Amino acid sequence: GLRERIFGESSRPNRPIPPAAKSKNLGSAGRAFLVSGAEDFLRDKLPKQLGAIVTDTIDQYLRAFVDPCLGRCRERQAENHAQLQRDRERFDQLHCLAEAFQRLADRVGNCQTQLAELRASFASERERRNAGGSSEKPVVAN
Repeated sequence: GLRERIFGESSRPNRPIPPAAKSKNLGSAGRAFLVSGAEDFLRDKLPKQLGAIVTDTIDQYLRAFVDPCLGRCRERQAENHAQLQRDRERFDQLHCLAEAFQRLADRVGNCQTQLAELRASFASERERRNAGGSSEKPVVAN
């Protein structure tokens, strides 16, 4: 039949058929039919099949590479968020400590001012006594 004329004997499917014999056996109508079928396939079906292949390939790529990367990014984001929270808490503690230190520095400054005033008042008292000629030494209570 036609199949045997084009493709060779069905009992010997692996037997090579020379291209010239295939072309002669196919004939012009068969060749036109195959060319038309190939053109239809290339025009109509191949783009859809290529689109499906590309879509599948991209999906596989996303699952194999991008999804794990996104997972690691989400993990890092969670770690960074936790570290940021710890840093904010530490900052708040340090801010409170800085405020307490400033209050302490203000108190020390006030104490130094009061001490300077006391020293000045004692010095003026000493000068007044020395000017009055008193030889008595001030009595310091224990």
